Amino acid sequence: MDVGRKRIFILGAARSGIAAALLAKSMGASVFVSDIKEEDKLGDAINILRRNGIDYETGMNSLEKIREYDLLVLSPGVFLAEDVRNDLKSRNIPIISELEFAFKFIDIPIIAVTGTNGKSTTTALIGHILGSSGISVFVGGNIGNALSNLPLDKRRYDVAVVEVSSFMLEDIDEFKPFITVFTNISPDHLDRYKDYQKYVNAKLNIFKNLDSNSCVVVNKDCKDLKVATENFNVRKIYFSRLDRKAELFATQEGTNFRVFVNINDHNTSLIFKNKNLVGVHNLENVLAAVGAAVLYGVKYDSIESAINIFGGLEHRIEFVAEINGVRFFNDSKATNVESTMVALNSFENNIIWIAGGRHKGSPYTGLAELVRTRVKRIIAIGEAAPLIRDDLGFVVDVELFGRDFDSAIRRSFEIAEHGDVVLFSPACSSFDMFNDYEERGRYFKRLVKEIGYGYKY
Repeated sequence: MDVGRKRIFILGAARSGIAAALLAKSMGASVFVSDIKEEDKLGDAINILRRNGIDYETGMNSLEKIREYDLLVLSPGVFLAEDVRNDLKSRNIPIISELEFAFKFIDIPIIAVTGTNGKSTTTALIGHILGSSGISVFVGGNIGNALSNLPLDKRRYDVAVVEVSSFMLEDIDEFKPFITVFTNISPDHLDRYKDYQKYVNAKLNIFKNLDSNSCVVVNKDCKDLKVATENFNVRKIYFSRLDRKAELFATQEGTNFRVFVNINDHNTSLIFKNKNLVGVHNLENVLAAVGAAVLYGVKYDSIESAINIFGGLEHRIEFVAEINGVRFFNDSKATNVESTMVALNSFENNIIWIAGGRHKGSPYTGLAELVRTRVKRIIAIGEAAPLIRDDLGFVVDVELFGRDFDSAIRRSFEIAEHGDVVLFSPACSSFDMFNDYEERGRYFKRLVKEIGYGYKY
């Protein structure tokens, strides 16, 4: 893509927007960045723009100014109203996502991982397997390191493993992964999409440029996903915990996993003993990662040894500390109901569950049976706290703390008894109190450690 003489408008000054701005600037484009947040809420982003001589505005998104530019690049979290889209389209101003913009400057294969849940762990696990095998791998996208940073990196990579969200896929044009991994699909982001099918359609946009030579690793046990993807003319590699005929099939043997692989006329089985990968959801993540690694050409013994030393993912059912017999787990990455369901299923009972944040549209009533059998008390925080009480208060006591995050965490320890689990699994986005789930998770961990330091053992 020749952007040397183009005027590029970047909408959103979070990590992806800043990376896209730096990439466009490095290619000689005239760049302008706009973010609706006030300047004091954007942290170091403003300093980066100033150091690089990039113009910007904060506290608004000026439609009149966008009309002066040749290309609009959207950061993943930014919603562009339909009337604005139509106006820009009538003026022949292209709109592309940061994912698409970065892709135009990348000449190495991309392994793209999408789905509703499990995509971050699967992305990190694939990157770990490839890296442990001596392959130079860039890991990024929605997992933290914006894809636009890849063309700016002076290192030479063999492959990129990229977590891809529905937001990132809404405005792609030529984006075409070498291997695609689709973990599952379930209702999410219904605060942004009018209905579930709109969300599914956004995810399915990843098939836009795939063809019969493209490989897609698909969760066969997810009925919605299997139905949604069955008519695409691509090579599908299915993974399953239920169907022995799938190319990748797994069983649990005590605390270990056995994965049977039947890909490219090779039949083998691998044993995984990693105690950081517990629960059914991680068994599915392992299957998905194995499928991508095998398709890329990694040897089986390398895959097995790499997974067995994988340290797990920060903010996903992450053990934080044990204080006076109470175990604290950080699951800040659980930003939807389905993801929290996985977390609740990972513990048998005696859970003090901390939940809440910004509501995303899905009801919490689907968690009622799990709450009845496993949860002792709900500590509800953030904007969604009253909704959580209304949906689940008939099952178990719910205490409301609103935006008083600190008191909520300390209260969870006050009521917990020896042998209990304090599980921070919000089932909501973080944007009512934090910039992202990572900031939220790290703040939770800091508070837990403060409790630990102050407790007399």
